[in-house]
Amino acid sequence: MKLVKISLLLIIFLFLFCCSYRIALLEITQEESEQIYNSWRESLEAAETDSIAYMITSEQIREECSGYAAFKKDRIALYLAFQGYNLLDSRQDSLKAEKSAKILRKKFPCSEETFKLARDEFYEKIYPIWSDDSLKVPVLKELLDKYPQTQWRRSIFQYLAYSLNQLGRISELQVMLKDFRVDFADDYLSHYLTAWYYEKNDLDLVEAEKFAEQAFELSQNYQVLDHYPGEEWNLERRAAGVNSGALLGRIMNRQKKYQETEELINGIITDNQLGVEDEATLASCYLQLAISCYEQGKEKQAIDSAIEALIAGDSRNKYTPEADSLLQTILSETIYTGDKTIQFIRERRKYNNVEFTDITIEAGLNGIHASRIAWGDYDNDGYQDLLLNGCRLFQNVSGEHFREVTALVLQESFQSRGGLWADFDNDGDLDILTTDPEMLLLQDS
Repeated sequence: MKLVKISLLLIIFLFLFCCSYRIALLEITQEESEQIYNSWRESLEAAETDSIAYMITSEQIREECSGYAAFKKDRIALYLAFQGYNLLDSRQDSLKAEKSAKILRKKFPCSEETFKLARDEFYEKIYPIWSDDSLKVPVLKELLDKYPQTQWRRSIFQYLAYSLNQLGRISELQVMLKDFRVDFADDYLSHYLTAWYYEKNDLDLVEAEKFAEQAFELSQNYQVLDHYPGEEWNLERRAAGVNSGALLGRIMNRQKKYQETEELINGIITDNQLGVEDEATLASCYLQLAISCYEQGKEKQAIDSAIEALIAGDSRNKYTPEADSLLQTILSETIYTGDKTIQFIRERRKYNNVEFTDITIEAGLNGIHASRIAWGDYDNDGYQDLLLNGCRLFQNVSGEHFREVTALVLQESFQSRGGLWADFDNDGDLDILTTDPEMLLLQDS
């Protein structure tokens, strides 16, 4: 029996040696790298219930990673070694993973692999402290130092600017924005954010206008940065001219350059390429157009532009309240006084289609606030129930009203930032997947 075990171990080690030797002779493609990584992950998952099989599988992966890590001039092999070591459990594996990552950062600072390292480390470190700007600032600065050339710095700069502004560290923010413009001189975003924070903090409107003009000019000839997903980049490309133009219009309006703003915004509206798939809308542009027309005494054009801003809407609900307030002001001065705005808009636009009635109070949802909402019939009664922020559950009572059943249905109270419904175990009822923290809640019906 002992002889059999020794022979088996000898075969395993010979196999591992051959694997390492084979790896040392071959280079791999990106596609092959992904296939190898997936096979490692699947092998570990399959061996989870058998400690001996798991140990043997881990050792095989470890040996293969060692072979790939030896390719210090091959970024794909180094990144594969990094990924493989991270699948394993020991501290030594973690140290080897970091060693491969360090070589990637040093020898391939602009590569896609280093971009992925920066992106993943960014979310790993920032996500747990997402709401604490004082903790985020030093982490973000550390990441900028750690990744001096990767394009992911663009995202790090954005978040650092936001946190510094939230903390009121304006002088530090100005220095950081200058660094951003130096690193991304041909990118509209560095100039756009500079103009945005200058205008927001009333630093220098003349300078803010110059930065906004530069941003708008660069947005017209949008340069694609390496390694960003194509569809994500197209969404930003279509929004860049609209957002930077609206900001420029806002800054010019504040300097009473109303005619210039009107000409600028009309051109943007005519040329825009936004569609139904875009988060960005023309609400910000129509708002600035309404303001410029109103200040020039063009009440009818101002009314129509404010209405267009309301119709366009915006996902952050930033510009539509301003447009609504301006419209109320104009209407009270020129047409009537009273709460008849919606009816006026419908008549002016000759709207004769679907209308919605606000039944928030009757439905029992008055005063309920949430940033993430998911519909799902958790009790299979044919009526869609509401999951708010992944942690509050409201039962739909026969389509008449909602009642909160969180304490009755969930075993313990918790806070989360969102959730989705899905039948995880395929038993015919809906389960809940939450985020921040990530939890899977199985329904026991």
